[in-house]
Amino acid sequence: MAEALASAGGLAMAASTSFTPGQLSAFLGFLWVLAAWVYAEVLFHRKNAASLKTRHSDINLSDMDSSSNKGEDQTMLLEEGGQVAGAKPAVYASFTSQMLRLFCMDQTLLLEHRLTLRAISELGGHLLYFYICDRTNIFAAEISSFSSIFFLSS
Repeated sequence: MAEALASAGGLAMAASTSFTPGQLSAFLGFLWVLAAWVYAEVLFHRKNAASLKTRHSDINLSDMDSSSNKGEDQTMLLEEGGQVAGAKPAVYASFTSQMLRLFCMDQTLLLEHRLTLRAISELGGHLLYFYICDRTNIFAAEISSFSSIFFLSS
């Protein structure tokens, strides 16, 4: 009888250390968001590296002369509330189309939401760290002690 209880306790202990389906899906979602953020960072740095190369070339000197009209366009926009001829109106797509573009890792969407993906990745990293600290024995547990004298004096 004692062996049956010990083996049942061993099974319960083994079952508590395995991942639940919710934990596994959250971990896979975190890995996917982390991969999307890393890909967005790579795209961002490639885009900036390409623009730096074109900025320092002598070919674009004629373009720099025509850029003096930008200040006039900006003052017209601020004073009259009009739109600049080159400005595109904002496009509000549905939630499902945005999620589909995110699932397919659309480059423009990833570049637009690079900082949001970074924030989600950081939050997931913190949650993963708290899970490791709380649910595993990787970090040694210490005996905690409380003293009201030390608490009130600091």
